[in-house]
Amino acid sequence: MACRVTLQMGVVMLQGIMSGRISSRSSKAQDRRDAHRIELMSPFIVSATFDSAHSHLCLARNVGVGGLLLEFQTESELSGVSDGFRCVLTDMMPEGYHTMQDVHCSVEWLYRKFVGVAFSRPFFMNHDALLEWMKSVRMSYRLVENAD
Repeated sequence: MACRVTLQMGVVMLQGIMSGRISSRSSKAQDRRDAHRIELMSPFIVSATFDSAHSHLCLARNVGVGGLLLEFQTESELSGVSDGFRCVLTDMMPEGYHTMQDVHCSVEWLYRKFVGVAFSRPFFMNHDALLEWMKSVRMSYRLVENAD
């Protein structure tokens, strides 16, 4: 069942399931992966800073209660980044309108130019709070069905 919230801008999303070698995940990480996720249908640009190094702009592709899937422009931006690296995220909204500022995360996995990050502290208390946040930022989205 897809839910939508209208937004002034849209973007075509990457379709399909990623294949290839992905770093091994713990059962806790797999539980987060099996949780409901929301595919962002609108561009949500964030600045990601890994271990206090330079920041990089990236797109948040999907979001769940436990973390985000980030897409970077090139793989080279991720050279030197590995599982367990700390990451700080800030959205690129104008000052005073930030909805995600200095959110601490850790890298769970990397695949080409994609990075899965987990929130270090809960950012969304539950799935309903996540949906309310999506509505408050007026972002279009669709619920992602879990692949079993």
